[in-house]
Amino acid sequence: MGNLSFKTDEYAIEEFFHGFGSIKDVRISYDKQGHSNGFAHIEFENSEEAYEAMDSLDGLELDGRLVRLEIASSIGKVGRHVANDKKERKDKFGAWRQYGKPEEEEEGNYEEKEV
Repeated sequence: MGNLSFKTDEYAIEEFFHGFGSIKDVRISYDKQGHSNGFAHIEFENSEEAYEAMDSLDGLELDGRLVRLEIASSIGKVGRHVANDKKERKDKFGAWRQYGKPEEEEEGNYEEKEV
């Protein structure tokens, strides 16, 4: 979650995501002086809830700022991973990208097309 107001706290983030499933953890990034860096990691109980929240809330206002939501493939240095499903959405530059695990290709199920 990016572009957060420096005054946004964990409670405000939990309220922002209210109704989109169970949140396991909210971690706001702070600098050495204890000031917010303007981004946070939100961990949901499952990936479906995370995708639904992202699709519904990305670009909405929280504490006077339009927030950016993205699915992280891993969190921090502890090696925990979000279970990604294959999704397609625009990246921060407006290009369509595939996120998550690629689907397995079936053998012998290809069509040739002339270009």
